[in-house]
Amino acid sequence: MVISATGTASSSGWSKFELSQFVHIMPPKDGVQAFSFVGKPPTVASLPKLEPGKDALAVIHNIDVANSWGPGIPLTGIRIVACSNSIEQTV
Repeated sequence: MVISATGTASSSGWSKFELSQFVHIMPPKDGVQAFSFVGKPPTVASLPKLEPGKDALAVIHNIDVANSWGPGIPLTGIRIVACSNSIEQTV
């Protein structure tokens, strides 16, 4: 399964965006796997302007959607969480 997201940085200089998968100790009640949309912050002074078009990608190999969280516990969706919002998609 390939998961991609495009976001907007709050200032210039952000780089290396990625989707960081949440680690769940117990299966989530809603069956949704969450990812954080994160990037490397600027290392020098940056301009306070919105910079759209920042892409991130995650790949989940060998996923069994019907039993993702254990026998009979399906993956029901994907949630991408950013600093100011989130988005969810069912699978």
